[in-house]
Amino acid sequence: MTGQLICQVETGGDVIAVHPSGPLDLAATARLRSVLLKALAEAPLAIILDMRQLVIVDDVCLTMLPAVAKRAAGEPGTALLLYGVGVEAVRGMSALGIDRYLTLCDSWEDAVARAHEDPDSSRVAQHFPGSVGSVADARALATEVCVRWRVPVAVTARVQVIVTELVSNVVRHVGTPLELVLRRSPRYVHIAVLDGDERRPHLRGPDEPYSAGGRGLLLVDAFAAAWGSHPTATGKSTWATVRYRPLSA
Repeated sequence: MTGQLICQVETGGDVIAVHPSGPLDLAATARLRSVLLKALAEAPLAIILDMRQLVIVDDVCLTMLPAVAKRAAGEPGTALLLYGVGVEAVRGMSALGIDRYLTLCDSWEDAVARAHEDPDSSRVAQHFPGSVGSVADARALATEVCVRWRVPVAVTARVQVIVTELVSNVVRHVGTPLELVLRRSPRYVHIAVLDGDERRPHLRGPDEPYSAGGRGLLLVDAFAAAWGSHPTATGKSTWATVRYRPLSA
């Protein structure tokens, strides 16, 4: 199979559309996965994957999709929605037993509707300058949003600490404008702070209190169910999730 996979990405509001075209072989699968993860780092409400122009070279390449879908649902609480899936691709997914982990939509309109149909899912995003005052402003926004979402007080306190530390790290060590994204899924509050520096944060310990990834990230690590960082088109996204509803609920 000749040709190269080309991916067009469209951003708008709280949904990101990815339009790949060309053969999906093992090398192209790695490229598509990278594109999807970069889109995921923006913490959108949903990523809509247009499968109409994909030529599936090997069905095993499709196993990448449920892995990305699971990661998206667990980190920023993003839905991965597929449309334009051909008959052969559907058969391949079914044969591999992965179709039950993916959401297939009939059309673009159907995918957009599904992205917004969950009444228990909300998203708030706000830009802040890379200045000291943004720390208090971001914390106040997080508090207001948690009250609106009826997040328990103890969980709200965790969200406050995480937002404070992530925004403080940007202000102290990066200095670029930042965006705070808060998402609520059925069991988690998802936090993402996007900035204009591609350097990734690391957990270094309390002996280096003024370095990126010092005590602040130790607090994030202690209070979050999970946390991490992804590159974006303009820098990076540092994210964390906090559980506010038991898994049995």
